[in-house]
Amino acid sequence: LGAVLALRRLANPGVAAFLNDAEPHVVLEAARAIHDVPIPAAMPSLAKLANKPGQSDPLIRRVMNANFRTGQLPVMIPLFGNSGPLREVAAKLAARYEIKVAEPLLVEISTDATRTSPERVAALRALATLKSPKLGSLVETSLTDIDPNLRSEARRLLITIYPAKAISSLAETITSDSVPEQQ
Repeated sequence: LGAVLALRRLANPGVAAFLNDAEPHVVLEAARAIHDVPIPAAMPSLAKLANKPGQSDPLIRRVMNANFRTGQLPVMIPLFGNSGPLREVAAKLAARYEIKVAEPLLVEISTDATRTSPERVAALRALATLKSPKLGSLVETSLTDIDPNLRSEARRLLITIYPAKAISSLAETITSDSVPEQQ
C-alpha cells in the first residue's frame, strides 16, 4: 500500500501494476491514484477492469469514468450487472453518451420488477433518449406496472409518443387513489 501511495504522489503510471493485486483495498487505492490524480498514461489499464467481476462500488465508478475518458464506451456494458445504484448511473450514462449497444440491457432493466424503482425509471428515460423503437410498447406496459414512479414516468413519456392516449391516461390518473401520481 505504501508503494501505491508513493507512486500516486509521483503521478507515476507504474501504479497500474497494482490493479492486479490480490488485496482489494490495494486495487482500490491504485484506482484512486489513477483516476483522482489523474494519471492519463495508466487510465487504459483502469478501464480494462470493466470485465472483472466482484468489484466494489467505488472501484466500479472509477472504472466507468476511465472508460469514458479513454473512449472505450462499449466496454462498459458489463457494469450493468453490478449493484442497483450503479445500474442506474450506467443507464443515465448510456443515455447521455448515446450508447446504443446498451439498449437490450436497458429494456431488460425497465421491465424487470425485481429492480429498484430508480433503476427502472432511469432505464426507461435512457430508452427515450436513445429513441428506441421498443419505447412505445415499453411505455404502454409500464402504465400498468405496480411501481407508481415507473407509471408516472411512462405517462410523461406517453405525452410525447401518443398524445391522444396520454389524455385518457391522465384523466384516469386524476381519479386514482395515488396522490403522488395525481400530482
